[in-house]
Parts: sequence; C-alpha cells; structure tokens
Amino acid sequence: MVYLFLQFGSMDQKLALATRIRGHVLPLALQMYGCRVIQKALESISPDQQSEMVKELDGHVLKCVKDQNGNHVVQKCIECVQPQSLQFIIDAFKGQVVYVLSTHPYGCRVIQRILEHCTVEQTMPILEELHQSTEQLVQDQYGNYVIQHVLEHGRSEDKSKIVSEIRGKVLALSQHKFASNVVEKCVTHSSRAERALLIDEVCCQNDGPHSALYTMMKDQYANYVVQKMIDMAEPGQRKIIMHKVKTLKGLCSFRILMTCPQDAVNIRSMGVRLLAPLTISCLKRSHAHVSAASSALRSYSCNYTVPPLQSLCSHKRLFKQLIGLELEPRRSDIDDPGPQYYDSAQPL
Repeated sequence: MVYLFLQFGSMDQKLALATRIRGHVLPLALQMYGCRVIQKALESISPDQQSEMVKELDGHVLKCVKDQNGNHVVQKCIECVQPQSLQFIIDAFKGQVVYVLSTHPYGCRVIQRILEHCTVEQTMPILEELHQSTEQLVQDQYGNYVIQHVLEHGRSEDKSKIVSEIRGKVLALSQHKFASNVVEKCVTHSSRAERALLIDEVCCQNDGPHSALYTMMKDQYANYVVQKMIDMAEPGQRKIIMHKVKTLKGLCSFRILMTCPQDAVNIRSMGVRLLAPLTISCLKRSHAHVSAASSALRSYSCNYTVPPLQSLCSHKRLFKQLIGLELEPRRSDIDDPGPQYYDSAQPL
C-alpha cells in the first residue's frame, strides 16, 4: 500500500510518507520489501528530501552494498540523487574498490553505477584503483564485469590503459573463462591502431599446430576471441587471418569458419564448402543452407585418424547449429551481475 501511494499518490501524500520514513531508512533498506519502498521514495520526492534520506546511510555504506537488498538501494541512490550529495559513498569506497567491492557479486554492480552517474572528480580515484589491479580483476568472476564496463562506457584514455595491460597476454587471457570476455571487449572497443596490435599479437607468430592462432581456435573460450577478431578486423588483417585458418586445414576449429560473417570460404581440402554468410541465423531460416552444409559434411572424405563426419557431428554445439535447434548458452553467464535491481514499476 505504501508503495502504491508513492507511485500514484498526490505530492502531499508522497511528502507525508517520506516524512514518516525518515529515521528508518537503514533498516528498511536492508529488508526485502522495505528496500523497494525506499527505492520508489527516492524516485518520487524532491532533491532536498533525497539528500536528507540518503544521509541516513552514511557510515553504513559498505554494509548496504554487501547486502542482497541494500545494494539495490545504494544503486538507486547513485542513479537518482545529485552526485554532490553522494560524496560520502565515494569516500567510503577509498581503498576498498578492488578487493572488497569489484570482486563482490553486489559490489561490482555499485561500482558500475558510480562510473555511469558520478562526476569525473568522483570517478577518478575509483578508476585509479581499478587500473592498479587490472590483470587480477579481468580474471575474477565479478571483477571482469567492472573492466568490461570501463571498456564499453569509459573514456578513451581509460580504455587505452586497459588495452595496454592486455597486450602481450592475449593468448593466456583468452584461454581464461572470465578474462576472455574482457579480451573480446578490448577488440571491440579499442581504437583501430590498438585493435590491429592485438590481432597482430595472435597472427604474427609461427604457423602450425603450435601457433597462438591454432591454440586459440581449439580452446573453449579463446575461440570466441578469434571470432571477434575476424568480425572487427580491417580487410587486410581479415585476409591474413582467413589465410592462416585455411592453411591449418583439418586442424582448425570448424566453429571459426561457421561464423565468419563476410568471407566466402571454400576449403576443398577439408571437404567442406561454406557459402558466406553462413551464420547461425541463416542456418535456422534457410533449409537450402542446411541442406548444403549437410551435403558438404556427407561428402567429407579426408584421411584423418578420427572419422570426420562422426567427429564433427559429435560436436554437440555444431550439430545443433546444423539441424537448427536452439543453441546452449554461450558461456555460464547466469551469474552476470549486470545492472539488476528491483523493478519499482511492479507493485508488491
């Protein structure tokens, strides 16, 4: 009922309710239903009342951030309240950004909201702490989301600092479950020059079964980085990548060739013809493409140790792509701690 009054009531009613809430903000913020009322109140009252309400959290910020209910209230404060009134939150985070907040399932969400809504002066100390521990954060199950957020929404100089930390470690980090996501974002959101350097790091090594490209192509996480590089590369670099893929012949990952969006790939030596763009969406919509791909697989006849058709069709993901079934999740992103908070539009 209180929630509905805050949502649909008159301004006088909202002001009266905000007055009654005063003095009880902290216990309500930590309570399953009370935190929804606080969030709706922050959306409904004046800036002066917002400032008075959030002051009650001063001294208890970290407690709220680590709480399954309180973290939503802190996120809503950052979104709705003027940044000048939130300096006590920034001060509470000093020295806690990396090992206490960014690696916490709720804390990493709050850090992302700060980077989105607070002033440059407030975010600078946060970013400085992040840059000091980039390599550790990209490999953390929650910290990697904070670094991805900086790459997607941050300033160019902050993106460059992250890319510089990734350079020289592309192969190792691409094989890591969490860091590989960051490498993909580096390829997507870096400058053209930086992207070229990242791709060269993979392609400008010796060819063959011990090359970085081959190692990444057959890795369960790094193969997605190679696909992203193919998508984002300049035409010249894309030709180099595709040439190296062709020379690997039967060693290469079939999945890489299946997702090349622009290149018509004709690999006669592999017994497989892929007509671009033979993407997953096309496979699901076009029976002709499915028939062509199936026919190519049936005609596959190269002298490898493992029977090719059996080995390819035993690859569950590829088999599902070919027959048009729903794909399994790309990775275990069910714990993605992106911006999630109680939907204040839903009444209790």
